[in-house]
Amino acid sequence: MKKIYCYFLGIMLTAGFSACTSENELVVDNAKVAKSFTVSIPATFADADTRAVELIDGGSYLKALFKEGDQVRIFKTDNNGKFIPISDLVTISSTGTSTTLTGTLSGDYQENDILLLSYDNSNNPLNKFPAYKYEAQRGTFDSASGYDFAYATVKVESVDKEAGTIQTEVAHFKNLQSFFLLSFVDETGSQISAKSVKIDSSKTFASYVEPQGDGSNKYYFENYRVFLTTASNNVWVVMTVNEEATEDDNVEFLVEDNEGFLYTGTKTAHVGEIKNGKYYGAEIKLTPTGQINNLKVKPESNYQVSTWGDQVCYQITGDVEVSGTGYYYFIQAANKSNNITITLNNVNMTNNNLLFENEESSNQEVTVVLVGDNIMNNENANSVGIRLRHGKSTKFTGTGTLVIKNSDFDPTVYEDNVIFDGLKATYDAETNTTTIKPTE
Repeated sequence: MKKIYCYFLGIMLTAGFSACTSENELVVDNAKVAKSFTVSIPATFADADTRAVELIDGGSYLKALFKEGDQVRIFKTDNNGKFIPISDLVTISSTGTSTTLTGTLSGDYQENDILLLSYDNSNNPLNKFPAYKYEAQRGTFDSASGYDFAYATVKVESVDKEAGTIQTEVAHFKNLQSFFLLSFVDETGSQISAKSVKIDSSKTFASYVEPQGDGSNKYYFENYRVFLTTASNNVWVVMTVNEEATEDDNVEFLVEDNEGFLYTGTKTAHVGEIKNGKYYGAEIKLTPTGQINNLKVKPESNYQVSTWGDQVCYQITGDVEVSGTGYYYFIQAANKSNNITITLNNVNMTNNNLLFENEESSNQEVTVVLVGDNIMNNENANSVGIRLRHGKSTKFTGTGTLVIKNSDFDPTVYEDNVIFDGLKATYDAETNTTTIKPTE
């Protein structure tokens, strides 16, 4: 499998300045420096013997190596150490724990500039910027190894305009995350085959990290989710360790088994005991919640299933009926030109669900038919329950009710593009609840 790592490397270029060039003259000269430089950058991979990169028979892990032909992206930073989203690519010249990077840099470079070097040996769509988000992994090793990053920061020591070369510090790459092999058991010790795993950490495991030019990192803590096509007791996941954390963290897990039953559990992450660039195995003891995912959307020909962050998304392309109970699901009117009808028949959806979105560029009209008692309970502060965007109208009709708890959906805000046919909608700001029910 083709991999790409993310690092920030040090650049070493054979270059020199005239002995008669003073420091002040050098500053002036740098301002008029050529637009491109041929570079040759020696780089090393720190802790290469501890990083899980590829499996061999028996589930062991091998060294992390530079791979010949892979590319490293180099970012220049501003005076505050923030990266500038203009970057160059250089190529790794040989496989091993040390290598040379070769290529061409463009732009104006000066002495003491800080460069960020990003090696992304995965298919990460964010590899143009040194900021990485870990979401919607598939739970297999191949999926986990698709999130494989390292970086380095280096300072420019000198720039030679005439020779077209730059000399920098040596680049030492740092791993950005660790690999974990999770297994789950119930209170009796019996194994639980996981279909999906949601992980929530507030201090230790960051789902989003942005390396800074000064060598520090910004960590962002969001829950994220692992999905498996085939349920398994062994779930691979990549997690970034916040090595600056000063307190232990009780990491929370929400696991769905192959039959849709939900379990919860916690595992303590002790400060200083977990490091980036390592492989870990962990057994998590789970307790059943008594809840089950049995959301049904029919017919199957009229929707597509995808993932969005820690949610499962039903993208509706034709008329469907939705019923049952769902956790971490949302329904979205796909961006099509055809009009569609979504019937909600005794639906109970909980946790961070958007009922549906009508995209601004869509020409479709959406009708939501209510049958029976429908409830949506949003426990995520970023969710609004129903989000209607501009475009064609959305009509609510039917003989049933829809109660949206913990919602910021105020129907009056959308009165220009939402119609209540035989129904009335009210919003209670005190309880943050929207109710749609038949007109009395």
